[in-house]
Amino acid sequence: MKKIIKIAITGTESTGKTTISQQLAQHYQTEFVEEYARSYLTTFGKNYQQEDVWKIIKKQLILEKEKEKIANQILFTDTDTTVFKIWLENAYNYLPDWFSIIYDTHHYDFYLLMAPDLTWEYDELREHQHSRHLLHQLYIKELAEKKANFALINGQDKNRFNNAVLAVDTFLSTI
Repeated sequence: MKKIIKIAITGTESTGKTTISQQLAQHYQTEFVEEYARSYLTTFGKNYQQEDVWKIIKKQLILEKEKEKIANQILFTDTDTTVFKIWLENAYNYLPDWFSIIYDTHHYDFYLLMAPDLTWEYDELREHQHSRHLLHQLYIKELAEKKANFALINGQDKNRFNNAVLAVDTFLSTI
């Protein structure tokens, strides 16, 4: 099987992760993995329990494996295990052993951490309008602790996309 470069688009809500994932996949003529939590919670409601989060995580990783098979050298993911770790810790103050194993062994080659510099947009699934900057600091801390190779992406509209492309191109030039 060919080696696919996995690039996680990560960060708190309403930071343009989905848009950037789609744009980058199109720009690099490859695939992206949609955020399964959105479709799950849209279907089953936002009054979720821990068991729902476990189902979401497992399905997200399955979708990632499926897209890896058809990706063209690079695979962009519209969420990652860092999102799940911060979600679990903040919602339940708990990480199950099985998730810790996944978190420690499931790696991405590069991360684009989306800055919370976009205006928060209402969405019935979004819960953290007033804590995005605090959560963003948790992402920085988490990525630094696991010594992840990441770039902070900020800017509006086309500038945000251009910053993401520059970060990806710079990363790709090093491998």
